Amino acid sequence: MQNLLNKARESADEVEVLAYETETYPVSFENYELQEIKSKKHLEVSLRIFKDGKIGRTYGNSYDEKLIGKAVEVSRFSNPENYNFAFPQNINYAVSLMSEKVNNLSLKDLVGTGKEILAKLKTKAPHIPADLYIAKSKCKTLTRTSNGFNGEYDKTYYETVLVGNTIEGAAKVYTEIIGGDYAEFSDEKIDKLIYEHGLAEKQLNIETKKIPVIFTHSVLWGLFYRLALGVSGEYIEKKLSPIMSKLGEQIFHPSITVYDDPAIPFAGGSMPFDDEGIATSKKAIIENGVLKNFLYDLRTASKLGTTPTGNGFKKAMHGGGIGLTPAPFPSNSYVAPGARSLDEIIKGLPEAIIVNQALGWHSGNLTQGEFSINIGMGYLIKDGQMQGRVVDAMVSGNIYECFKDIMEISSTSLEHAWGVYPDIVFNNMSVTGK
Repeated sequence: MQNLLNKARESADEVEVLAYETETYPVSFENYELQEIKSKKHLEVSLRIFKDGKIGRTYGNSYDEKLIGKAVEVSRFSNPENYNFAFPQNINYAVSLMSEKVNNLSLKDLVGTGKEILAKLKTKAPHIPADLYIAKSKCKTLTRTSNGFNGEYDKTYYETVLVGNTIEGAAKVYTEIIGGDYAEFSDEKIDKLIYEHGLAEKQLNIETKKIPVIFTHSVLWGLFYRLALGVSGEYIEKKLSPIMSKLGEQIFHPSITVYDDPAIPFAGGSMPFDDEGIATSKKAIIENGVLKNFLYDLRTASKLGTTPTGNGFKKAMHGGGIGLTPAPFPSNSYVAPGARSLDEIIKGLPEAIIVNQALGWHSGNLTQGEFSINIGMGYLIKDGQMQGRVVDAMVSGNIYECFKDIMEISSTSLEHAWGVYPDIVFNNMSVTGK
């Protein structure tokens, strides 16, 4: 890595090298049978340079010096920029990212855990055709710049997904564990899957109406992705954010508090510095419904005359990658929970829909907060009880309207894509059915 940095410095004014060294161990079962065991090691390298005030970017799978020529060529066609790559700074390395328990798991351990989970399910509900995916991984992130920044950290990931296929074929119910630390797959999770699988076999239609809708933690990311765009320095610079002039104003219901928190132990987005080598920090995005902060990477902070917030990440709506350009995104979106459990909330609802899976999150004008999603797996609630699966139905709205009309927030938060979320009950959402 240092050799690539030194060599690139001969052809450029400033240099940044970012690398991901990843080891992944996935195990998969289909219909209770072991299908695949793998171990993968992968190196990804990103090189960015400044030459004559213009930035050049390229990436590859090694520290190959050929990257330098490619980056220099790209810089010739780039627009001038006015910022610097990271300098040495105070970094909080106390963030809990590395689980020795996960790191020490063998493929044999993963296979054994998978078989144990499936055996429990088969004993309780042999009629459910089930698949399971279980994996651990370790990733080392290294960043160096010609300005003297030299940082690295290790992270572990642990994921278990148990899937119950339904008679419809394409429809599935699932329960999962996602995080950086080891967690037991509890009997309660298996019982939940069995219960929801039974509900999914009862297909129900709903008429078009406005009705309370519960977005569970597993789908809330799609709404908060739109908020992430709204507070992004990129869309503020482009004057596309609908909340760019509302800093300090009440934009959501007072029950909504959202933090960008990069220090949640073992969460997927936790890290001591971002993909540009800038120190991360916890900050309120929404506090009691009030817009408190915007997020900036190096480029947008320079364009808007402010300070980078440590939010320059190579993320996208569905994942990320070394080849992406850093852009302002949250590390982890942490949404403050409420007072009652989801079960308690459901018991008090005369009629509602609960959405566990959604399709079409990419649709609508994302930057303006619009969404129109198909309910992939959702259930009708009547008189405090879930009745069956809602089919052929859509939910639509705008986050800057629906987040003003909150009925309640659940007391339990779980990690999913982009953050750690509770379940939220929205009042009077537009549902299109038959």
